[in-house]
Amino acid sequence: MPAGTLFVFPNENLARADQSTRDALDQLRAKGIEWRTVSHVDDLNDLLLPAEEEAQPEAASKKQPPEAIAIEVLPEAPPRAAPLPQLSIAPVVRKSSLRRYGMAGAATGLVILLAVAAIANWFEAGRLDPAVIQASDERLNALAQTASGLAAGKIEPQACQNLVQTAKAITDFDRSRFDKDNQAGFDLAQGCRAALAESDNRIRALVASASAEDVETPNGTARLVKASASLTDFDKDRDLTEEARKAIAAASAGSASFEASDKRIDAFSAAFAAWQQRQDDGKAAELALAAVGALRPLDTQRAPADVQSKIKQSSLLQGLIDQSDARISKAVLAVSALQSKDTPDNRTAAQDAAFAVTNFDSSRATASQQKILDDGRKLPSQLRWQDFAATVADFRKSPDAAATLKLAEAFRDLTASDRIAFNDQLRTARPDAEKALQTVADSDLRLSALASAFSAVQTAEMKKKQLLNPYLSLISAADALGPFDNGRLSDVLAAALKKSGLIKKALAESDNRISAAIEWAETASKLKDRAVPRKIMKNVQITRNALTDLDKERLSSAQKAILDDVCGVPVEPEPGMLPAIDGYDCYQPGDFAPKPLPAIAQ
Repeated sequence: MPAGTLFVFPNENLARADQSTRDALDQLRAKGIEWRTVSHVDDLNDLLLPAEEEAQPEAASKKQPPEAIAIEVLPEAPPRAAPLPQLSIAPVVRKSSLRRYGMAGAATGLVILLAVAAIANWFEAGRLDPAVIQASDERLNALAQTASGLAAGKIEPQACQNLVQTAKAITDFDRSRFDKDNQAGFDLAQGCRAALAESDNRIRALVASASAEDVETPNGTARLVKASASLTDFDKDRDLTEEARKAIAAASAGSASFEASDKRIDAFSAAFAAWQQRQDDGKAAELALAAVGALRPLDTQRAPADVQSKIKQSSLLQGLIDQSDARISKAVLAVSALQSKDTPDNRTAAQDAAFAVTNFDSSRATASQQKILDDGRKLPSQLRWQDFAATVADFRKSPDAAATLKLAEAFRDLTASDRIAFNDQLRTARPDAEKALQTVADSDLRLSALASAFSAVQTAEMKKKQLLNPYLSLISAADALGPFDNGRLSDVLAAALKKSGLIKKALAESDNRISAAIEWAETASKLKDRAVPRKIMKNVQITRNALTDLDKERLSSAQKAILDDVCGVPVEPEPGMLPAIDGYDCYQPGDFAPKPLPAIAQ
């Protein structure tokens, strides 16, 4: 830029300039570039040469401009320039002025003319209605004041709303007059407008979720809670509608219900996991059952798949608890009955019930129940030992059948745990107990043989054949019994012993019949070389015919040969009758037909 250039700008621009701008202006002046401030276009008259001054050479020489002069007008309008007085600008450069400087002067004059025209236009453009300027100032002041409240601290929704409303009134003319504070306030208003729009969207989403048809379902409630959670403090501090406030309240209630649901689900999961790790722990099962009982329909609907599976498995818990209660109750009643009355049945019931109680049950039992259960496990053993010790003493005083039986029975009643618990006391009593036990065992074998033989006799008599061996076995078994055995007979064994006596009697009668038949057969056999008297043969017939199946079964081979030898012996004929050619036929049907076995009284 050539030296001698002159810058012209309004006074207000310099008044509002900061120090750095002033320093820059000083540097321009140091380089020979002049600048001047004006408040009115008339302040430039010294640069414009009027025609009447042309005739005064001396004056003209004083006003002679430099060889090259240019005026540059800064186009910036003052932000809030005070209204300037009405101007009438007609800058005209006379030909004489241009001729004075020749060609160089003509160029300089043209530049001056253009500059003056621009300055005139600028001043004319700024000459607005004072009311317009005042209204603009009021809007700008309102914007600055509203924005200052927001910039000073927390942005409140209402203040933001007010700023947006204030910014809506700003015109393009106002914006052309912005200073940096105005621009900052206007930018802040734009941010508020965006924040309010986003807030409106969140609030609308919340209200929509609250009015959805499935809002009562877990999914609908979840959406409502999520929409409420998206609200910011800015949203909540706004002047909300009644519908929005109700939606927030509903979301708060839903969130609280979800939080409570989560706690119940977590409590169940923890309790169920603890029970799975200690399945013999009844208390853990009770806690898991209580936790599943505390679940609500909302919980079961919201629970994850793995928790849903655990909830289904937990249906077994109630059955386990019920069974445990039944075992504990049964054991307590049985032990109490034994404590009230000592009987073999009560002992057995108490011990069985007490030992049926599991670790699962014991962990659930109350202190009083646990004491009864402990007594139920110990008391039967103590009572059995007391019985055993008493029978040992009785046996040593009088080792009769009754004492022997009692001692053997008491010794058998002792369980393995009893014998371990009372091992020291048992050491001295064991020989007597084992002797009694052996005596009873031997007796048991004999009685068992009697029972077996009696059963075989009953079977043979039903078939009515092959009676001898069963009869003989029964007699043998009965004869093997001793006084100790006879004192232990049951009704069936007593009947077997009686049957043995009857069989003995029947066998004696069989002996008599066989003896008679053999005797007469032998007599007839001795007379076979001649005719046997009819009377003798008649007796042979009678005695032989009297033999029963049992008798025939008892015949020895020799006896059977004697009876068979009689066959064919000639018999004296009846008076007036010829003797039989072939003699007597033993097997001719008639009187010699076998008779059925006579029944033996039971």
